[in-house]
Amino acid sequence: MGFKKRFILLPFLLMVFGCAFWAVYGEVKRQTIAQLNVQQTILARQAAKGIEVFFDHFGHALGYLASNDHVRWLDDEGKQLMSAFLVSYSHDILGVTRMDASGRIVYTEPFMPGAIDQDISYQRHVQQSMRTMKSVVSDVFRSVQGYPCVAYHVPVLHEGKYLGTVAILLPFENLAKRYLQDIRVGDHGYAFVITPEGTRLYCPFQEHGGTNTFETYRGFPEALAMISEMAQGHEGVASYHYYDYAEGASPVGLRHAVYVPVHFANTFWSIAVTTPERQVLSVMRGFTDRWLGIIVGLICATMVYGYSLVRAWTVLREERQRKQAEAALCESEARFRLLYEDAPIGYQSLDGQGCLLEVNRAWLGHLGYQREEVIGRWFGDFLVASDAKSFPERFDRFKTAGEVQGVAFEMIHRDGHRLQVELDGRISRDEYGRFVQTHCTMRDVTQQRQAEQAIQALVSGSMGTIGQEFFDGIVQRLAEWLRCDGAVIGEIDENNQFTILSLMAAHGTLVHGRTYESVEVPGLMAAANGFSAYMENARESFPNDRYLEEYQIHSHLGTCLRDNQGRVLGVLCAYSRTRLELPGKVEEVMEILASKASAEIVRKRMEQDKATMEVQLRQAQKMEAIGTLAGGIAHDFNNILAAVIGYAELVQLGIPEGSPEHDNLQQVLKASLRAKQLVQQILLFSRQRGDMPIQPVAVGSVIGESLRLLRASLPSTIEIYDETDCCGVVQADPTQIQQILINLCTNAAHAMKKTGGLLTVRLADVNVNGNSSTEGVVVKSGRYVKLTVSDTGHGMESAVQERIFDPYFTTKNVGEGSGLGLAVVHGIVKRLDGAVSVASEPGKGTTFEVYLPSCDAAPERKPVEMAPIPTGCESVLWVDDDEVLMKVGEQMLKQLGYQVVGASSSREALHIFGQRAVEFDIVVTDFTMPQMTGMMLAEEILKLRSDIPIILCTGYSDQVDGDSAKARGVREFVMKPLALRELAEVIRRTLDDRSRNA
Repeated sequence: MGFKKRFILLPFLLMVFGCAFWAVYGEVKRQTIAQLNVQQTILARQAAKGIEVFFDHFGHALGYLASNDHVRWLDDEGKQLMSAFLVSYSHDILGVTRMDASGRIVYTEPFMPGAIDQDISYQRHVQQSMRTMKSVVSDVFRSVQGYPCVAYHVPVLHEGKYLGTVAILLPFENLAKRYLQDIRVGDHGYAFVITPEGTRLYCPFQEHGGTNTFETYRGFPEALAMISEMAQGHEGVASYHYYDYAEGASPVGLRHAVYVPVHFANTFWSIAVTTPERQVLSVMRGFTDRWLGIIVGLICATMVYGYSLVRAWTVLREERQRKQAEAALCESEARFRLLYEDAPIGYQSLDGQGCLLEVNRAWLGHLGYQREEVIGRWFGDFLVASDAKSFPERFDRFKTAGEVQGVAFEMIHRDGHRLQVELDGRISRDEYGRFVQTHCTMRDVTQQRQAEQAIQALVSGSMGTIGQEFFDGIVQRLAEWLRCDGAVIGEIDENNQFTILSLMAAHGTLVHGRTYESVEVPGLMAAANGFSAYMENARESFPNDRYLEEYQIHSHLGTCLRDNQGRVLGVLCAYSRTRLELPGKVEEVMEILASKASAEIVRKRMEQDKATMEVQLRQAQKMEAIGTLAGGIAHDFNNILAAVIGYAELVQLGIPEGSPEHDNLQQVLKASLRAKQLVQQILLFSRQRGDMPIQPVAVGSVIGESLRLLRASLPSTIEIYDETDCCGVVQADPTQIQQILINLCTNAAHAMKKTGGLLTVRLADVNVNGNSSTEGVVVKSGRYVKLTVSDTGHGMESAVQERIFDPYFTTKNVGEGSGLGLAVVHGIVKRLDGAVSVASEPGKGTTFEVYLPSCDAAPERKPVEMAPIPTGCESVLWVDDDEVLMKVGEQMLKQLGYQVVGASSSREALHIFGQRAVEFDIVVTDFTMPQMTGMMLAEEILKLRSDIPIILCTGYSDQVDGDSAKARGVREFVMKPLALRELAEVIRRTLDDRSRNA
């Protein structure tokens, strides 16, 4: 072959060898990249599976916590469960938290006072849990201690109602260290994790942690496409250009990556394992090193050798990595198996036919079997006949729905007894959506069901009953349920006295009303400490309880009865002569019965209060009626007395003093004045007189004067012992103090009328510190003047003492008393904000104690001088619709020297005044008159002549008083009956005031 042909052949051969080399090189590269992606896929799936198993385990564990009643209502046992949970998983979690339905932290382990009541409802994952009532996992966030963490929330539900969540705080670094940190492909391959929003949760380059990959990959379309697929939860392979951070200058290079989703709870993450292409090409570096130095003839041998070398190296490396991955997977499975086996609740897995694939130790403990006895058996073999019959249909529904919660079954223990269980579960499917197996948790709720049945039986048996029948029913059914000798419901009053409402005694009879004074009885201990149980040696624990000793009680348990405000009402107890074997949930059952008994005690007390209020209402109505009657009597009687006193005084003026006729008329006037005082007593008692003058009064001087008057009127057989040397001052009317003493001494004298005796009157200044009670009467704290009136008479029965202050109640014979004396005393004392008490026994006399609040003001001292009766010569218009009073008034005024014009009606008086207005110096008018009252007449007269002084008189009126009358132009307001001196003084005073003002 010529040179030219060889020359042409040589390039051709070189081209052939070159193409062959390039083809082999390209294939090796593709295979290497494919093997790399397989390896990366294995690593990514292993990490994803490990994370899913990790979260699935804690999801089941948290589900158990959330379904526990103690955690649901967060009592002390619930807090202990949370603490035990934290201790059990202390290597994997930082803390356990209980959040309420409003998003506030109510408890946390370890306990952090500053975290309690914090509102975390603004956090996105918390809002999602509150909205969906499903388990949620948060994004990675930085904890208070500065650690990146993940929060896992599981909802706490009760009868479909959202009560909050139970959450754990997982240190993300531990999770990353366990499943992600060891993922290395060569020297430069690594893994990173993102959320559906594109946030980078993990990356070995710390400066990229927490960044948004949509932002960091901007300008790199292939990378953005891969991130979009990952954010949608897809699995795949991608090649893209991006910075190579392993190089100092961070040049852009081609990278090969696989991405796999991680599904758990409410969300998913996406794991990507990425390796730069130069890592792949590094294994083929021999091809490029020899390319220019190897002759065309050796290209094939070099390519074959290189290919074989690369292939062998790749296979060995893949084998090594496969073994490492298998070892890591075995380690992960061992950890999962340990968690699975040691879980505190039962776990089981079923295949498509409902046969058991796996169970844990808790499941076997519930039913009493060994593992080899149950694996492979149909689940229905462990159910009662009715549940086994319905199981296939229910299992099919489960496989269709994919998830169940709270499914109830009745299972059969290996020893034959039955137990109630509830199952929660979901199914797993393969990549094609086909059923693989179930994953279920099992809870033994036998005791809970028994307690619910017991509660229903105990409560329903008492429905429709109240009072004693209700309490008897409770103790009888409680004793029957506990199989004990007896039970008791007791009420505790404010003095810590224990009163039995109902007690079923050990011999089967019912006891009511028995009381305890001792504070060491176990019932009172239950009231102080809540639920308490003494399963043995109760008598030794309470040696002073005679009842325990009398009935040889060995076991005792009880709980407290409280109202809605937490106040102690009593206790509910049960007892036995032998050791009690308590059924499940006994404390919860007794608490429910206690709430029912508490409500009945509150209802009983409300009925008693209602009855008391009705008695008080009837008494108030009776007093109101008496007050109305008193007003009518006062008006008419005062008018009658006015005529009697007026005419008696007119007649007396014409009779010499010392004559029998003058003395007889003086007795008439005294009787009339006593009648006037009687009317005042009636008005005081009925609270119709609010205008009594109140002033500082030296009680001792008033009592001394009154005693001097009493000595002359009392029989000589009654001795008065006076201990009134007291300088106390009270705010009162002196007449009121006198009425109090005279009424009390008159009653005492009547009690000693037949046999005589000693009447003792004492005054003393006393201090009452804190409200005190004397003879059932409450005396407020403060300084008092105490008046004591005691006698040695016949005394009183208790029934009489209860009514002595009732108006018109008297034990005297007809004509000896009105029954108003003590009622008036009581009315005066109450108006002065004081108190009065009585102590008496038949045959031992009676003692009254009156407490009047003392004051610091000094009493007024006015000299008493009997001045002559004032007279005058002015012109008076006298108006009264009572003809008798009109005439007696005319005569009295004329006797005093006045010029008088009388009118018997308002109309007549107005007519007279209209014609002769300038002639009159003063107008005196009655108030109560037909057609036009005295007040209306005064207003009309003032319209005609505004300077005319007017005096308004009345026997009684609840429509007008001194202040209101003067506010409308009247100069004086006086009460009938008026004696001659009183009438003369008021007219003279009014006329003189007018002259001074003019």
